[in-house]
Amino acid sequence: MQDEIERLNGEIAGLCEHEPDRRVALHNRLWLRINDADRAIAELGFWLAIVTVLCLVEAVAIGLLCCFR
Repeated sequence: MQDEIERLNGEIAGLCEHEPDRRVALHNRLWLRINDADRAIAELGFWLAIVTVLCLVEAVAIGLLCCFR
């Protein structure tokens, strides 16, 4: 993903003012890739939070089982 973002940045920087439509299209593709990366990071954070909560619940349950044994 990072390589494609860098490639698109390079293409956008290399375009002259005679190709504004292509520049805009590449810029839009770049932002779509960046948004995809942001979405993937947010989803990873969401699942990490769920796993953390489940681990805490399990730790509390084990602690309660040990106390009331």
